[in-house]
Amino acid sequence: MRRRPVLVAAVLLALVGAARVASAEPLTAEDGVDHLSGSADELQGWMAVELGKWVRARELAEKILKAHPDSFGAHYLLGVTFHYGEGDLARSRYHLEIAAGLFERTFGATPPQDAPWRWHEATLRELAMTLGEMDQPQTELRILDRYDLAYNPKRVAQRVWPLMKLRRYDESRLAARVAVESGNPQQRIIARSDLCAAECEAGDRQRAWQACTDALSDYRSPSSGGQVEYSNASEAALSVFRYDECERFLLEAANRATPDSWTNPYQHLAELYLMEGRMPEAIEAVRGAQELRSRRPAWLEQHGEARLDGTISELFLLVGVTERAVSAARRAVQRPDRQGVQSGTEGQAASASAVRLAAALHDTAAREEEAAVTASLWSSAKLRARALWHRFQAWQARRGAAVLLASEEFLVRSMRPYYVGNIDLPFWLIPDAVDAVGAGVARAGIARARQKETLAIAGPFFDALEAEARFQAGECAGAEELAQATTASLPQAEALLKGRLFAIAGECARRRGDLPAATARFQLALERDPGVLRRLDLALPVHIEDDGSRLGARARKLVARSPRFDEVGGARLRVAIHGGQQPEACLRGARDENIACARINLPLDVSDDSGARLLVEEFHKAAFAFKADLTQADLTTLDGSPTAARADHQVQSLMDALGSEVPITDGPAGGGR
Repeated sequence: MRRRPVLVAAVLLALVGAARVASAEPLTAEDGVDHLSGSADELQGWMAVELGKWVRARELAEKILKAHPDSFGAHYLLGVTFHYGEGDLARSRYHLEIAAGLFERTFGATPPQDAPWRWHEATLRELAMTLGEMDQPQTELRILDRYDLAYNPKRVAQRVWPLMKLRRYDESRLAARVAVESGNPQQRIIARSDLCAAECEAGDRQRAWQACTDALSDYRSPSSGGQVEYSNASEAALSVFRYDECERFLLEAANRATPDSWTNPYQHLAELYLMEGRMPEAIEAVRGAQELRSRRPAWLEQHGEARLDGTISELFLLVGVTERAVSAARRAVQRPDRQGVQSGTEGQAASASAVRLAAALHDTAAREEEAAVTASLWSSAKLRARALWHRFQAWQARRGAAVLLASEEFLVRSMRPYYVGNIDLPFWLIPDAVDAVGAGVARAGIARARQKETLAIAGPFFDALEAEARFQAGECAGAEELAQATTASLPQAEALLKGRLFAIAGECARRRGDLPAATARFQLALERDPGVLRRLDLALPVHIEDDGSRLGARARKLVARSPRFDEVGGARLRVAIHGGQQPEACLRGARDENIACARINLPLDVSDDSGARLLVEEFHKAAFAFKADLTQADLTTLDGSPTAARADHQVQSLMDALGSEVPITDGPAGGGR
């Protein structure tokens, strides 16, 4: 869940009428510029901040401080500039605290009416927001106390979030109720939005669903605003397994999306589509997420970047672009998001990033082992050595996740499907968390989670995790029965999770010698998530045949040596290989239907041995990854690296910041006395 931004969309401000809203409306001439007295440079700096000209504001502030080190106005300007211009929250807090102290030394904590109290009001307001982003809820509340001592309207709604972060849920609900009943439109909007997150964190799914849909009431008619509210409502919908509502809310959030928000609804849409195995829609959603990210101001780069990198890693993992999957997963680990505007914790995000990285590294190792089959002797040795190294790194990442999941409460929450406060992973990756903590610990956590859960629909999800734990423990009989039964009772939307369960049931059937059952289940797994066999280190039982050509015979031997295929008598899955200048390898099902095919065009001077290697390499890609026709340009666009659009946006922002000096007309959003 995301905290709603303090500023309210202009379309809603129009509904406020003549009412003065403390933290939403810009100061106008009627408010009296006398409460904003200062030097010409200080007032120019105030207006530069109002217009978002951060370079100009910083230049003025530094100029003032050289002559007057005790200027509270200059320290305020630097504090706001470091926050919004550079995203440096620590330096922002430092200067804002100095500004507040200098002002109060002269005018007191409750300045008189004839004092330039606009500086003080804005300083306390900005300081509270900075502390909120830094995830310092206790200190944020103390600043809000200082604000309310001096100014009206009281910032009651702004207390809902920090009280929630401190797990003081009853106080958070009380603050929300008081804010809603105050009659102040902005207080009502902020309170309802943040109460949604508070109820989700408190753990009552139905109560959270009600609170989050109530928060939409101010946005049912207007066509703008509500991006955060609709995104939060989508998470609440998923927590009560309303998949259609979740998608509808996310699409609405995407329609209302603006770059100056903490949430990126396209990223959540991508997660939903990945879970459902809707790869084309997921790819387009990631494109939208990247486009929105490219337009975000610099100060928002610390919020949601790692989360989007995690989604990008999942996408690349599923379409078989493992190098980029690892790269994106590493970025999420190395550059974590700030959690101040997220209802979750650093532990939730860090453990999820570790699990994603482990999955991507494991997949990389498996692909290197496959590539070793078709490589020369020396290259094969290097590939196997690299695979061992990547498996070790994957083990390290899993151990890191296990440490973070060591808390019993956190582990139990993480076993509950779509429960706020769990590990920040899509549920189809939760089995990888089971693998990280070990089967025994996981089963104990699953048992506790079953006791705490109140929704019956969550039962099949627990069964899925139980099947995974049994499979990892080598208890194939129980795992097969449970996995097979659970695939029928899970919601249809859980395509990837079902694919994993079919793979487990298929492997257990293969181990007990039931090849017809194994074939049927493996086919169902391949339909839903072909890469799951690689992630589980499983081999398909197949019969391999060729057309008698030299290339075909060579390719047949390579397929037989692959860790993804097990040539056994009586297998109903078939690999059919044809040679020639356009060789083909196809995986065919029990009814001789094509499951996956690889075809390549060979130059005339390519040897049969080289052609066979190229064909089998392509066959591995075709058989064990979602089909996505992505060009190099597509990969660059989808990846998390800087884009031309972001560069263009930053250049334009710099040009705006270096524009002409601004006149003194009015100032930053101010409070009332």
